[in-house]
Amino acid sequence: MTEQPLHIWFDGSYRQKGALGVAWAWKEGGKFQVDSRAVANGDLKDYEEHGSHYVELVACFHALKSLPDQSVVVAHTDSQDLINWMTIGQEVFTRRKTKDRAALPPLKKAFEHTLAQKDRMRSVTWQLTADKNNEGMQLVHEAAQTAST
Repeated sequence: MTEQPLHIWFDGSYRQKGALGVAWAWKEGGKFQVDSRAVANGDLKDYEEHGSHYVELVACFHALKSLPDQSVVVAHTDSQDLINWMTIGQEVFTRRKTKDRAALPPLKKAFEHTLAQKDRMRSVTWQLTADKNNEGMQLVHEAAQTAST
């Protein structure tokens, strides 16, 4: 018998002057459940170029952390960069030309923590999902924005 995958949706909201917000959702009994939190800007408060990447990684981290070990997962995100990084399994962003070189250490740390959560899963299938036409993505997008205010 094939195990049914667990679907998760996650999103991050980056506001340069405010808090960072992350949210993730799953379905339980056919209904969406959403969790969210504000995350301190910390080292990324002035790094416009990578702030959104950071919150996407943190949102993914929390979504995966909420699942049992060895889960079969379908992860819905609106970040193609995150999908690329998690699929390749290395921090390819450090090779990009960037004006925000100082942002890379906290970004790399967030990547490593997220990759460790991914590695706890039996499998993760990444699904690029726009929030305009997907209820789960709409919910996490709104919750992440609310958490970032």
